[in-house]
Amino acid sequence: EKNAYYEKLQQTLDQIGDKREIRMIGDFNGKTGSKVNNTTIGRYDEDHTNENGKRLIDLCRKGLEEESIRELYQQRLDQQLIEKESENTQQLHGHLKQAMH
Repeated sequence: EKNAYYEKLQQTLDQIGDKREIRMIGDFNGKTGSKVNNTTIGRYDEDHTNENGKRLIDLCRKGLEEESIRELYQQRLDQQLIEKESENTQQLHGHLKQAMH
């Protein structure tokens, strides 16, 4: 039941896309622990992390990873536009493929 809920939640987030800020409010019964989890969560006074907390962390981390990938792609795109002075999209695509490897 929880798997189905989180799959549906992820599908809904995917449908909304990355053009809007999303704030989720609800009682997820998630304990995220006291460990600072890089950019996903801060430090809280929870003694431990429970399964619901792990699910929330994973959900947030997925969004951050996708954002990081988009940011990396955009930075490389900007760099290629400046350095290569590409004349057209096809040329730029070739330069990007080289930069990504």
